[in-house]
Amino acid sequence: MQRERELIARLRRELPFAAQGRPALLSFLRSRSIDVRRSPRLTVIEVFDAGEQFGLMCRIALADASNASAVFVVPMNQIALNRSHSHIRPLARSVKKLGGEGGDRSRHRR
Repeated sequence: MQRERELIARLRRELPFAAQGRPALLSFLRSRSIDVRRSPRLTVIEVFDAGEQFGLMCRIALADASNASAVFVVPMNQIALNRSHSHIRPLARSVKKLGGEGGDRSRHRR
């Protein structure tokens, strides 16, 4: 629990930051008639713990101008942090260790 809080605090200090959608998220966006052919650029604008049931969650905004008002709340396991920024790399590894990336909690809320 303490590790999660520390990770959330570290992620919040980096906000906003870029991410890419994983396949399940891209499928969800496609079902909302959002063009995902060129893997939309996502901006993480908030990170929080939604408890045992949902785990680490984030609020994302689509960087595409045509979807400027599209904001979604998704599990951290449905995004891949942009590791090209040196300050994000260690955070991405920490998120992965906590099960925030690659898990199976694929619920999306708008």
